[in-house]
Amino acid sequence: MRLLFAVLLVASLAGCLSPVHLASCDGPQVVTLYLNDQRGLDVSLPSAGDSAAPDFSEGFVSDILSPWESGPMVDALLLTGDVEIEFWARNDGAVAPLGDPSNPGEGYYFFNQFGSNRSLDPGYAIEYRNSVQPPGTIEHYQETITLQPGGLTLEKDDQVKLLLTGLLVSGPNSGHRILVGEEYPSHVTFTAVCIDQPVWQKNADESRSVSLPGNKGLLTGIVPASEGVNQLTHPFTLQPETDRLTISIEQFGDLNPSKDDMDLEIRGPGGVIWEIGSPSNNENGVLWRSNLDAFMPPGEYAVVVNAYSGAAYDGMLTIAQHHAVGTA
Repeated sequence: MRLLFAVLLVASLAGCLSPVHLASCDGPQVVTLYLNDQRGLDVSLPSAGDSAAPDFSEGFVSDILSPWESGPMVDALLLTGDVEIEFWARNDGAVAPLGDPSNPGEGYYFFNQFGSNRSLDPGYAIEYRNSVQPPGTIEHYQETITLQPGGLTLEKDDQVKLLLTGLLVSGPNSGHRILVGEEYPSHVTFTAVCIDQPVWQKNADESRSVSLPGNKGLLTGIVPASEGVNQLTHPFTLQPETDRLTISIEQFGDLNPSKDDMDLEIRGPGGVIWEIGSPSNNENGVLWRSNLDAFMPPGEYAVVVNAYSGAAYDGMLTIAQHHAVGTA
């Protein structure tokens, strides 16, 4: 089977990324998107440059994430198999304060995730390197994230999202940079096939407020789970006709300066079957028919909200179920 590279639908427009589509829709194709210095992902290799890597504040202080994103998809796509991430980063004197307990002298550098602006895949990649490096050290990273059963669906106009959550601490004269361009062609590669774009109709929708005063102890996880304190469990019924399940949580307002990192789990009779998480106070996860057919039949489930960090969190949990009534 031929493997083709994605091409742009139209020429790039100044200041924005072009829409992207596959070269053809006659079978699975390899798509390579290159990181640029404007936090974009494009099929064209950019000019040489660099972009500030998100640092410790994104992972553990700020609720604001800074992903790399592509232009909108022209066609609906199904991504399956492995996602390959390759990038280069230059350390200009930043340090890694979180050590690797099993490897003294090494620090936590990156927590990386892949998905779309609609939903991240539950998989992730973690990187450790020497906690302190000589300024100007360039590291080369190669990672594989295997997509969950049923793959990842990109609907029309969705954008590919890559989160390179940096965990180094930068100073006034130090930092951490992602390198791009011909010498350092940082990129992400995946396999995709065109699918029909459904027309959706909502068949179930429910929401409830979430108020959690505590958390589970951040990295330590030493605070036991306590319902109504750092965890909330909400049961729901997955309807037989559901073709798309969307679960999200959104914070009402941030009334304190601490980072509020919330994560979600879908639990079935056998335990956790899907995780929705990132270093953010708001989360959104989607399972399409391909995922539901693979491991989540209609029946009784629960969404568990976990307060990974923060305090006095107030937000809204929403569970929306849609079924397809045709194609666009």
